[in-house]
Amino acid sequence: MKSNDKILFCICLGAVLSGCAISTMYGDEAFLPLVTVLEMVVLLVVAEALREKKLAQEEQRQKEAAEQEERRIQEEEKRRQEERNKPIRFYNDCEKRNIYSSTTEDEKQGIMLIARKHGINDFEEALAVFQQGKDMVMKEEADRQKAAEEAKRKGKIEKLNAERAEEAKTIEKQKQTAMIYGSEKYSCAIKQEMKPWKEKYDTAKQKADEMDRSAESLTVLSSLATSVYSYEKPVQEENWAIHGGIANAIAGPAAGLATAMDVQRRNAEAKAEAALDRQRRAKELASLQSDISSLRSSVYEGSGSVYKDMREAQKCIDNLENQLVELNDKLIDDSDTEKKFELLNFSNFKGSVRETGNIDVTGESTLTQDIFVATVKGWLDGSVKLTVLDKSNTPVAIGYFNVEYSPNVLDRNFKFNENSDTFGMTKNTQRTISALCAPIDGKSVSNTDGLTVMVEPVYMWIIED
Repeated sequence: MKSNDKILFCICLGAVLSGCAISTMYGDEAFLPLVTVLEMVVLLVVAEALREKKLAQEEQRQKEAAEQEERRIQEEEKRRQEERNKPIRFYNDCEKRNIYSSTTEDEKQGIMLIARKHGINDFEEALAVFQQGKDMVMKEEADRQKAAEEAKRKGKIEKLNAERAEEAKTIEKQKQTAMIYGSEKYSCAIKQEMKPWKEKYDTAKQKADEMDRSAESLTVLSSLATSVYSYEKPVQEENWAIHGGIANAIAGPAAGLATAMDVQRRNAEAKAEAALDRQRRAKELASLQSDISSLRSSVYEGSGSVYKDMREAQKCIDNLENQLVELNDKLIDDSDTEKKFELLNFSNFKGSVRETGNIDVTGESTLTQDIFVATVKGWLDGSVKLTVLDKSNTPVAIGYFNVEYSPNVLDRNFKFNENSDTFGMTKNTQRTISALCAPIDGKSVSNTDGLTVMVEPVYMWIIED
């Protein structure tokens, strides 16, 4: 019921109740004016209901009219589309019979036979529809090819942009790595290697702590259950002699004997009930302790792998920390970068241009003499800048190279990798160097013909073996 209906109903109900009260007090004559008011109220309610019904009918009519108009428009559009597709269907029917033109008599005859299937009896009209359908089919095919080529072009651009973004990260990382020198190069690598092991240890330790807390909670629960279920409220026995004596004094020997026997019966029942209660609580305690034991087992399920992860991670962390300790004890000479750079010869540079426009550069470095730091054998290490020059010696691309140090977490001795960790320690040591070089100021290179590479030092140092 709507709010207006409720108001009118209340008015109507109030009028009826008032009329009943007045009729009771003053008689039926006083009630007549109220009857008239009631009739008016009823008429108003009925009129409002009719108005709302009429509005609802009008809304439904408008809705149906709109839906009918929408269907009419859709059917009309479908009819127009079918009309537009008639030439295409006609030409497809011809294509199915290998008729692609109207130059030969056989083709013309075939077109005319097909035209009659489509309700066309005039030859000129058939040729016109055939040509129209052919033009439409060729246009659709051209549009499809254009759309496919555009999609392929956009896909290629998107792929190139994604590759450029990834290569830009690589180039930036090479540059950042080239700026790290001295002991920081090795300590950063060791700390980076240590990071996942610490995360693995922390994760395993958290799981182990959670298991211990859960087991401790279950132990407390077990102790609490034992204390609760083992508690036994004392049975309060009544003294049958006293109760029997009192009854005997009051009602005589028979009553006293009956009372004494009744008290003894109640005491026996209380003891029996207490015994049954003990048995029930013992069973419930045994069941609960069994559940607690099962839970404790499930808590430690898989604990072997957790503690194994902790031991493995701790061992690796200890090994890496030992490397850091040994590293801090190494002698490092990071003075006079230019002089140390002169101990290297660079040759055999090759380049290839990527589709993204960046240039891959590879070459070789050769150490010209044995390396010492103070009086002990050492390793020459550092980073270099590679500049690609065109035929006119104009810089067109730049990249950076620094041999990455990869610590061996299973080796407690801080020793360099003979193959790749530095530029070397003995005379004639050769290293392959490489860098991904980015074009300078939007310069582009289509091929590597005539390109040369200039090598410059960024940082050079010698570290004790």
